[in-house]
Amino acid sequence: MAQIVCGMAHVHSRCIVHCDLKPQNIVVDARNNVQIADFGNAAVHLPGLHRRACSRDVALYGVKEVTLCYRPLETLLGDSSLGYSVDIWSAGLILAEMGTGKVCHMAIGSIGSGR
Repeated sequence: MAQIVCGMAHVHSRCIVHCDLKPQNIVVDARNNVQIADFGNAAVHLPGLHRRACSRDVALYGVKEVTLCYRPLETLLGDSSLGYSVDIWSAGLILAEMGTGKVCHMAIGSIGSGR
């Protein structure tokens, strides 16, 4: 988990938000080195310019681009103005999943899906 946090700190220090952090996007090699993969939904976050993280994705597709069970609860309720907190929330869920072996809030998906 420490390597994931260090990797996200590095990514965020470059003003990038991953926007889709989940176990499937964490790669571990034979030496147990961790890499964060799949930056296809990543966005630039420039707080000084009031640009929203994931704004490209929110403008075109809405916040549904972040994998449902790793989305912050605010996005399920319609908030699209989140920044690095999207990745921090997802990292916390990954940590909980590593500890329990279960996905944390999959059932809550009905809030944002109109069901």
